[in-house]
Amino acid sequence: MKRTEDISILITDKSFQKILLEWGDLTETRKAEIYSEYELTADDMVVLQQMWLSLDFRTFEHPESEVEKALEETIWKLSERNNSSSQSTPLRKLYEQFARIAAILIIPVIFYTTYIQFFGQDKAITEVASQQITITSQAGTITKLALPDGSKVYLNSGSTISYPTKFDGHSRNVALTGEGYFEVVKNMKVPMVVSAGNVNLKVYGTSFNVNARLIENSVKVTLVEGSVALSSSTGKIEGENEFFITPGQTATYNEDSKNLILQNEDTFFYTAWKDGVLIFRNNTFETVLKQLSYKFNVDIELRERSLASISLDATFRDENINEILRLLALSTPFQFYYGTPQKLHDGTFAKSKIFIEKK
Repeated sequence: MKRTEDISILITDKSFQKILLEWGDLTETRKAEIYSEYELTADDMVVLQQMWLSLDFRTFEHPESEVEKALEETIWKLSERNNSSSQSTPLRKLYEQFARIAAILIIPVIFYTTYIQFFGQDKAITEVASQQITITSQAGTITKLALPDGSKVYLNSGSTISYPTKFDGHSRNVALTGEGYFEVVKNMKVPMVVSAGNVNLKVYGTSFNVNARLIENSVKVTLVEGSVALSSSTGKIEGENEFFITPGQTATYNEDSKNLILQNEDTFFYTAWKDGVLIFRNNTFETVLKQLSYKFNVDIELRERSLASISLDATFRDENINEILRLLALSTPFQFYYGTPQKLHDGTFAKSKIFIEKK
C-alpha cells in the first residue's frame, strides 16, 4: 500500500486478517504475491504480525440467557407501546413496523457475535500460535528481544532469528543466522535447541554466544555459564553424537572439514559486542576488517594482501568507522578512502564501500 498510508489499517481488513492467520503456511510465491498486491515489504509484515499478535482477545461478558431475556423484554415493550397507542399516525406506524423488524433481525446477529466470541477466537488463537516469527537486526544495530518463554536474545547487526509465537511445552526450537547472545530460561524438562547452519545447540538454562555467519562456513560457540551440547546433522562431532563444552570454552566447528577447535579464553572477548564494545586481541587485520564490515554495514575491500596477516590489538566502544580506521592507521601502514555511491534500480543506494591500500 502507499507509504503515505498507515499500514496498521490493514489489521481491520478481514481478508488481510485471514492472511495473517495463515502466513506461516503460505508458500514463498504466495507471500511474494501478497507483498506486491498490498505494496508491503518483509519488514512491514513483521510489524503487522507483531501488532496482530498483541491484540487483546476477550470473551463475551454476558451469558446467553441474559441476552435472550433482554431481547424478550425489548420486544415485549415494543408490543406494549403499540397496544397503548390509541391514535397512530402513518409515520408512527412505519416506525413501529421498522422497530419490530429490527428486533427480529438483531437476534441472529447477536447469536452470531456470541458464537464468534466463544468459539471463533479459540480457533484464531490456535492458528496464530502455530506461526513463526522471523526478526532481522537492522544493519549497524543490535536488537534485544524476548522469546516466548522469557529467554533473552541479543541479535547482532544483520543477523536473523526465527521462532514460534508460542513454545508448545514439548520443544523450544530456534533458528539463527548470524550472531546472537542467549540468556536461556532454565527448564530441565524441555531443552532449547538453537539451529545454526548444520549445527544444533541443546541447552537447558545457559548463557552463551553463537556466531554462525554463513560467509565463514563455521559455527563458533562461546559458553559463559551452564552447559551446551553440540551436534551436527551431517555426522558426529569428535566421534560423539553430542559434544559438550564447559563454561569458559569457545568451540569453533568448521562445517566443511568437520574439524572442531577448542579454546580457553576470556569470554568477554566474544560477548562484548552486545554491550557495544569491539575487542580485538591478536587478530589479523583481515579479521578486524570483516568485523568492522558487519558492525557498520559497509563493504571493505583490502587491496593490498600483504596487510592481511598483520596482528592487531585494540578496543573500541563509541567510535564510528572513520575514527576506528584513522586510529588503526596510526600503527598500521595503510590508508583508506570511500568509493563512489552506487544508485540501485529502485532509487536506493548500495552499501558504502571502503578501499584499503598500503600507505
